[in-house]
Amino acid sequence: MLYVLTNLTEVDDYIRKFIDEEWTSRGVPTRQQQENILQNGAGRDHPNFVSWFCKKAYNAMAKDWSLFLPSIRLRQPLVFIASLGEV
Repeated sequence: MLYVLTNLTEVDDYIRKFIDEEWTSRGVPTRQQQENILQNGAGRDHPNFVSWFCKKAYNAMAKDWSLFLPSIRLRQPLVFIASLGEV
């Protein structure tokens, strides 16, 4: 999954944001350090990029799921929303 995400130009801004948020040392991380952070996270209790990205996507979808399903017209949207439960 990491390979796919890191090879999509649409995800580049998210990769930069993740590295900016997770990099705590001085200066700019080297390419190897960036790859390590993406794969393993920035240390204990820090997510890797795939986990972080999935959480961001889930939170965005929870706020407005219609952004992710623009071509689907639900006949009973209230039933669908009620089935999601607490977010």
